[in-house]
Amino acid sequence: PDTWKAKPDAGFAPSSSGEEKEDAFINAGGIGTLVLPRKVPMKLEPKVYFANERTFLAWLHLVLILAAASLTIITYSTSEDIGSQLYGIVLLPVSVAYTFYALWQCKS
Repeated sequence: PDTWKAKPDAGFAPSSSGEEKEDAFINAGGIGTLVLPRKVPMKLEPKVYFANERTFLAWLHLVLILAAASLTIITYSTSEDIGSQLYGIVLLPVSVAYTFYALWQCKS
């Protein structure tokens, strides 16, 4: 049948005919589709549910490593070696920036 043929503007421009209702029926699992309506509730695994928190904790783990490395570099650098002190001082705000980035990613 010609109702199964792809329409070039399907889904982009609303039509005033019954074509829009027919497309909505087919897309909702009507005749001619393989989509079946779900009759049982979907089981939500804890692994999926806590994925955002796991990612947040991984980012905080990275922040802790960067901050510890920064403080270690600052502590054990000599007063004559300005380069290593500068590297440690620059690394500390980077770790703080990662903290705020992790919070921002966790909220969105």
